[in-house]
Amino acid sequence: MRYLYPAIFKTLENGDYFISAPDLPGCLTEGKNLLNALDIAKDAISVALRRLEIITSLFSPRQTLRI
Repeated sequence: MRYLYPAIFKTLENGDYFISAPDLPGCLTEGKNLLNALDIAKDAISVALRRLEIITSLFSPRQTLRI
């Protein structure tokens, strides 16, 4: 299954790109050019989603076994 997450790309004064994914708190990164920024943004979003998955699993209710 594929999901889409919006990302905001802003050009910095030095020509680099600043990227944020507003739906994923703390998902911020930078790239040297647009292609590099896109690759790095994909990686950053993947890491942020994995982090949320781990955190969610730590706090989800545990199943009890009845014997």
